[in-house]
Amino acid sequence: MPPHDSLDRLGPNAPRGSKPRCHFLTHGTKAEVAAELTKLVEPWGHVRPDCRWLPRGFECTDEAKLAESPGFLPPGIQEAVSRWWLAARRGANTPNWDLASTCRIQRRFGLMFVEAKAHVAELSAAGCLNRKAERPGEPPEDRPGALAAACVGGRGQV
Repeated sequence: MPPHDSLDRLGPNAPRGSKPRCHFLTHGTKAEVAAELTKLVEPWGHVRPDCRWLPRGFECTDEAKLAESPGFLPPGIQEAVSRWWLAARRGANTPNWDLASTCRIQRRFGLMFVEAKAHVAELSAAGCLNRKAERPGEPPEDRPGALAAACVGGRGQV
């Protein structure tokens, strides 16, 4: 069981949303967490106890940032992802997920991302930027489309 003050570690608003579920899912021994995360990628892949995931229960409560969190991608690739994702770096943020894990997909290195939603209002597109406006004169890049294309078996929704 997590410590009795576990939810307090997540901040004042966190207990009401989807965040606690991701922390409970990743709380336990490496073997237990790997088995639970594997359920999210079966039958295409699996998570081993030596894989890396964030958050790590209630001990490390950070959300995973693909271009910043260590252990998910080599530093050179992290920088390339940042350049690809961010049209303008000043004040911008690389993508982050409620839960991320390295994994094996068809015996190859893979990444699993989970963006958990507590209720339908969180699915609003109101905060999305117009990609064409980011880079006038350049064709817009379909980043969400690229992520959707990378989803294995169509399970992921972007």
